[in-house]
This record gives sequence, structure tokens and C-alpha cells, in this order.
Amino acid sequence: MFTTGSKLFLGATALALVATLVFGASHGGEPGYLGTITLIGALLALAALTAINFFTRDGNTPSMEQDITRTAAAAARAPRRSVAPVLAAVGVALLAIGAETRPAFFKGGVLVLLVAAAEWLVTAWGERASGDATYNAAVSSRMLQPFQFPLVAAAGLGLVIYSFSRVMLWINKSGAPVIFGVLGALVLVGGYLLASRPDVKTSMITGIAAIATLGLVSAGAVMAIDGQRTIEKHPTPASDPAVCTESTKDAHVDKRAPGSVASISSPTAIVVVKDGKLAVYSQGLRGARADVTIIRGATNNLLFRNDDHVARRFTLNLGTFTDSSSGTPVTKKPQACTTLIEPGGEVWKTFRLTQPSAASATPYTITVPGISDQVLTMVVP
Repeated sequence: MFTTGSKLFLGATALALVATLVFGASHGGEPGYLGTITLIGALLALAALTAINFFTRDGNTPSMEQDITRTAAAAARAPRRSVAPVLAAVGVALLAIGAETRPAFFKGGVLVLLVAAAEWLVTAWGERASGDATYNAAVSSRMLQPFQFPLVAAAGLGLVIYSFSRVMLWINKSGAPVIFGVLGALVLVGGYLLASRPDVKTSMITGIAAIATLGLVSAGAVMAIDGQRTIEKHPTPASDPAVCTESTKDAHVDKRAPGSVASISSPTAIVVVKDGKLAVYSQGLRGARADVTIIRGATNNLLFRNDDHVARRFTLNLGTFTDSSSGTPVTKKPQACTTLIEPGGEVWKTFRLTQPSAASATPYTITVPGISDQVLTMVVP
């Protein structure tokens, strides 16, 4: 004989089966595939609930059975409230989302499931520690709280930081100082009002903090979906080689260019411009030279120093090679340069050359725009 609950679950399972078959047969392609998978998941969940209901028979028990008042499921003590089932549901959802989108969500789901399983196991063990419910709750809390508080704090802090970052990336750069200035003032005034009223209830403070956090997270989610503002991509010496021939300051490339080098370990050579003259000082060799030997295929570090009275830019001319398909000379990566170096400043430049000097139609050289009568040669064996 079917119980009332069993009949309801059987009907829901049958409807889910029909919906899955109809949807799968009438929808093709990727959207249909995803919808069918979703309906199959619902079908399996309802089938599992139906099986559990059959096994427990809706919790119905024969009234004449011996000791039924002690052995019936309704007579058992209700389990303590736990966040573990909610965490497990979130973990499963993250697994499903991560399987179709990003691996980071899948890994996060695995981590959440492990945490939920650990908490569930400890809670279940604590409920059977003794016959005293108060003592059991204390045992479970003693085991779980040293792990719960740091994990919850880290997760909450990470969520707030991520939401705040989405808000900052969405807001226009010109309006950000005003908005965050107002928010900072509100936080300061709110903190002052709470501190000046020591009789304020803790529940009120908790409620205000919860509402503020929920507002921040909601705003961050909305702005993350909408996308960040358009951020202009400024040129660099590598992306805009045209500046390598200029001796004047570029508004974007040379803005806030560093004028010192924090670490100068193992430079291949030091290139110096002084009084309009170029010179290179190689490691292990005495005096200034007009050429420098570069190790082919290795990472080379040159330290450029400006001892002149005006700002200078150092430019590396990296040769000309013949295109094997057409047989015509093609300039391959013609130039690399530093930002504009102010008088007394220095810049570190790292590069690598894979072709010897003999393979290039033009020599490898180091020049300074504005000093046209002097060139340093880079020799690559």
C-alpha cells in the first residue's frame, strides 16, 4: 500500500521523466544538451527522495508494535542545527558550475565539500557522545570552533575584498574619489555614533554590519556581471617602437619612468652617455669601448646610465634579416628602447639575441636619439 508521501513523490518523478524525454527529443544543440542534463539531475533527485520515502514509509509506524514509543523515528531526539547541509549543497553547485565554466569553481566546490563533510562528521559524532544534549553540543563546539572561526573569517574577508574590487573597477576613475570619500565619511560617522552610545544592543550592531555587507556583496555581484569600466591601454617602449627614435618626452611612455635601478647584479655591460658622448664599459675589461660582446641565445642585462645634462633615451637596433619565403630583407623586431632617462638616472634593460651578427644585413647597434654621430656596436658571435 502506498503512503500519501510516496504517491506524491512517484507522481513528481514520473512528471520529471516525461519532461526530460520531451525536452531532450525536441531540443538539439548545446542549449538542449545542457537543459537535458539539468532535467536528468532533477529526475535523479526526485527518484532518490521517492526511494527514501518508500523505505521509511512516510515515518508511519504500527501503533501496536512493542516499544514503538522508544524505537520510532519520531521518538528520536532531533539533530542540532548545522550549516553542513547548506555547505554541501553549495559545494555540489560549484562542482556543476565549474565542470561547465572555470576550473577554479570546481576546485572551490571540492574544498567546500571537504569542509562540509568534516563538519558533518564531527557534529554527528558529538550528538552520540553521551545522553546529555548540552554536553554533546559543548563537545562538538570544542572540536569545530577552532576551525570554523578562521575559515568563516577568511571566506567573509575574501568575499568583501572581491566585491569591493568589482565596485572599484566598475566606477569611473573621475568619480571614484568622491564616492569613496563619502563612503569613508559615513563609516567614520557611523563608528563615532556607535562608540558614543555604549548602551546600543549588540544585535543592532550585528544587523547594521550584516546589511552593509549584504549591500556591498550585492553591488559587487551586479557590477561584476555588468563588467569593469574601459581602461585605456597606454603604450610602452615595446608596444610603440616609434618612440625609440625620439629624443623628446612621450606623454604616456615616459610618464613616471623609473630613474634608478634597485638591483644591478651581473650586468653584461654598462652603457653611459656623458657630455654628448657614448661609451660602454664591459665586465672584466678596462676603460671605455665602442663595442660590446653579447652572448647569443642567453639573457643579457645592460645598465644604461645618463650622466648628460639633458634627458636621454637609449635605443637598441636589432638587425635586419632576410625572409626565407620571399627572399626580401625584412626588419625583424627592429628596435627596443628604454624610457626617457632624466639626468643622473639609470635604467635596466633585459633582452636576448638568437642570431649572430653575421646573419644580419645590418649590424646590431646601440644609439641615442639626438646623438647621431656616435654608434656603439653589439657583437654577437
